[in-house]
Amino acid sequence: MSKLYLGTAPLLEKQLASCIATVKKDNPFAPVVVLVESNLVGVHLRRSLAYRMGSHCSVRFVTLSDLVSLLLRAQEDSGGEALPPFGEEWAAVLTAREAGSGYFAPVAERPGFARALLETFRNLVEAGLPQIPPGAAETAARQELQRLYDFYNESTKDFLTRPKALALARLALPAVRPFHLYIYGGYRFTPLELTLLQDLIKFLSPAVFLREAALRFSGSKKLLAFYTGHGLQPVPLQSEKGTALTNLFRLQEGIFSQGSPKGADAADDSLRFSCAPDEISEAESITREIVTLAGSGIPFREMAVAVKEPASAGLLQDKLAEAGIPAYLAAGIPLAQTRTGKSLLLFLELLDSDYARPRVMELIAYAPWNYKEIFSDGALPNPALWDLLAIEAGVVGGREQWSSRLETYHVHLSRWVQVQEAKGDGEIDWRGRLAALGYFRRFLESLFAAAEAVPRNGCWSELTGALGDFVRRFLLHAPEQQVLFRLLQNMAGLDRFGASAPLPEARALLRHALQVVTLPAGKFQQSGVNILPLTALAGLSFPVLFLPGVTSNNYPLPPRHDPLLPELETPAAKAEKLSQEALYFTLALQSAVKKAFLSWPRTDAAGDRELLPSFYLSCCGEALLGKRPGLQELHRLPGYRRLSAGAVPAAEEAVYEYDYDLACCRRPDLASKAGRYLRRLSPFLERVLDFDASARTTHFTAYQGIVGAASAGKGSNSPESGLAVTALEEYARCPYSYFLKHLLRLQPLEEPEAALGLSPARRGLLMHRILELFYRESNSRGLLPVLRFPGENEALLEEICRRELAEFARFNPPYFDLLWELEQLELVAMAQALLAWEIEAGEPFIPEHFEFNFDRVNNGAGFCLELPGGERLFLRGRIDRIDSDGKRLRVIDYKTGRKRGKNDSFEGGTALQLPVYLLAAARLCGTDPAQAEACAYFLSAGGVERVAFSGQDWPEKEQALVETIAVINGGISDSFFAPFPGANGANCRSCPYKAICGPNVEALFRRKAADPRLADFLKLKENK
Repeated sequence: MSKLYLGTAPLLEKQLASCIATVKKDNPFAPVVVLVESNLVGVHLRRSLAYRMGSHCSVRFVTLSDLVSLLLRAQEDSGGEALPPFGEEWAAVLTAREAGSGYFAPVAERPGFARALLETFRNLVEAGLPQIPPGAAETAARQELQRLYDFYNESTKDFLTRPKALALARLALPAVRPFHLYIYGGYRFTPLELTLLQDLIKFLSPAVFLREAALRFSGSKKLLAFYTGHGLQPVPLQSEKGTALTNLFRLQEGIFSQGSPKGADAADDSLRFSCAPDEISEAESITREIVTLAGSGIPFREMAVAVKEPASAGLLQDKLAEAGIPAYLAAGIPLAQTRTGKSLLLFLELLDSDYARPRVMELIAYAPWNYKEIFSDGALPNPALWDLLAIEAGVVGGREQWSSRLETYHVHLSRWVQVQEAKGDGEIDWRGRLAALGYFRRFLESLFAAAEAVPRNGCWSELTGALGDFVRRFLLHAPEQQVLFRLLQNMAGLDRFGASAPLPEARALLRHALQVVTLPAGKFQQSGVNILPLTALAGLSFPVLFLPGVTSNNYPLPPRHDPLLPELETPAAKAEKLSQEALYFTLALQSAVKKAFLSWPRTDAAGDRELLPSFYLSCCGEALLGKRPGLQELHRLPGYRRLSAGAVPAAEEAVYEYDYDLACCRRPDLASKAGRYLRRLSPFLERVLDFDASARTTHFTAYQGIVGAASAGKGSNSPESGLAVTALEEYARCPYSYFLKHLLRLQPLEEPEAALGLSPARRGLLMHRILELFYRESNSRGLLPVLRFPGENEALLEEICRRELAEFARFNPPYFDLLWELEQLELVAMAQALLAWEIEAGEPFIPEHFEFNFDRVNNGAGFCLELPGGERLFLRGRIDRIDSDGKRLRVIDYKTGRKRGKNDSFEGGTALQLPVYLLAAARLCGTDPAQAEACAYFLSAGGVERVAFSGQDWPEKEQALVETIAVINGGISDSFFAPFPGANGANCRSCPYKAICGPNVEALFRRKAADPRLADFLKLKENK
């Protein structure tokens, strides 16, 4: 009679070795097959046999699928060709496509519908149900689902599916050559698998080995009844005398058991419970414990970490790697997480898109391009520079737009290179940028050609072939590519279904495949700490076990309803699933031989979601204490410890570099020297500490723009041209923004997507251009003043607007045609409103100068002011228009924004253009400033608003102007560039540099406002 052995993992392994040794005693080559739950169990048992017997000749360890394949070799009827990899998933996609004309049509094209169908169909297949069980009522949904189930089965009928393979394996058993069969473990079988198991017992009389602890659960009890009902005799294996009654042993014996607990020893170190602040701290504490255990002589390979979710495995592996600890990851590394796999996914996302710039640049920046093959001259481009060029070219998306806008930008950049080389400006390598643009355009041409070569609705072999060609041609060789090519080759076999593969469906399946197919990560029980799924521990044993993440959302996982047939999930089925969850938790604990560490975090890795401990921990407390503790009483668990947030181990116990650094800083003898210690670690860290210290002082430092005197005036005031008037205003508004713009030359980069219409700067330039051309042309035709020839001027303005707007659009193609139409209407309306206003005003002023530049280059001696200290300060600027009536001058400056400023006001130094322009125009035109006036015309489609600065009382105004500019120039000369947020942070609201200053700039300014170097600047603000 066959026997059913029940015991712990060491006893079962010892008994298995004894049974095999008995068989091999008379015939060392007698064939033996051990049926195991997973390949990992097979590897573990093979090593166990080698240790116990010295040899395991002719002993094969197979999973149930392997055993079925073994039996099918003796079967003449193969049952059809093997189902291609991901064949079930593709059959479900085809079934979802079929559902587009029936009851489920509204959701048939949703991404998750095919997955829901497959899950339901697998549940039916595993239960051995060719028909959907009848429900309380035969609804249209059930009828349609049955039709789809029939379609799914019809799609796969020519392939060797799992139910067909199990049936053929049963037929092959009578003819198979007898061999010795042992069934080691296995606690969950489908009805079809149980049928095969029944025949295996009948023909081969196997011995079965089960963990005794599994019999605490209903599913295992049913399995025990199945075995005994087919003639197997239970044989409990007795533990050896002298077994230590540790807390771990007590937990293993008492968890989920009906027996009375044996009592816990609080001093026992075989079991520990840890409550960590968060998931990251939990992973770090496990790493520290592993290092401690390794120091005590336990090899890494003898430690296991059981994880419930793959994400937890990745976090733990990262922390182990950070500490230099090798690890074996049983789940492997998904292809989608490799650089090649991720690059292929990004490429797939482009295929039927509009080639949006962020998506294209994400692919270009991430993928490991083989530039040496792409560019025959061996060029190594800079993707970051390419991104800058795409932004400056105004590319938003669209295949045509990439071509046309980069071509237009190439023309502009070529002209700009010539201009800058003529000037001798060598600060920026403009010719290098031009060369980079050429490489960029060539690369995009190749990339888009590769994308267009991928079929959008072809067969699988064409699609996978094109994707394989893309990887070979464009990406650097990497180890994962062989696995990727094998996957693509396997998926080409889906052509045997005889259906086309539209790109959206194929891409979804490819994305799933790249997540499922993995690369090996280490070697089991050889490459360090073993990170295993919880279910894989059912047939294994390790001296040390870590069981992290024992929270309510992991243990147990809530039962999932069948997505389309929830009525299949009866209360009994739900209870069975919960029982299976508790079973595998118990079997995981059983795999620990000497020590077990259970832990749970209080929050997730981000720290923004609270996590509750699992009630399994209360069950552990019941097994150890005799009374189930509540979740607030888990501190009573033996070996419990609560890890504090921010806790730092001692320096001699540090695992990570930052542990050691923080421990050194917290030592009493080093606390006063912590700053010096950290400064020695990194120059960058030293600057961070200096910056942090500078923020707490009451005076401005170099970190707030107080730079060396050698930098004074650099970039904004040159002997050749002078200091720009707009730069003076920018300093008066905020010295720090002046520093960033003119000394550091930081230019804000506007994303093309953010500019739905024209930017304010471009709108202003375009408006200035139209008005300059209009008044010049009107003057040359003798149509001034405009009040004398209103009709002719209106026609001329309309003509110039039409011509200039068309020319602008030719070199700056609009992002959206409708928005450009609205922009044009507004610009024309603004120009017409100005003309109508001037005609209506009827003043005799006639425009004489347009876009009048005053500087030392254009005006010889230039324009300068005598400052109170005797210094001569040269200024430069551009006056939009100067009108004259023969005696008086009127300086006009066009503005396209909202009206701001007041008449005859310097606005604390932020409104200097009008008075400076007035004085410059009067001097250069030989007119008394008292007979001049400067006006800012604020243009809008609704009319014109005006702010004026008159020459009346000019000597007093000039004195105030000189004093104001002297304060500003003094701040620039002294290199004082402190941030000035203004009242209620008004200066920061539209500042392009506010991200550099950060959100605390107002508090910083208030702390340092008493700095005496700021006194003159603040006085300037008081005297507006």
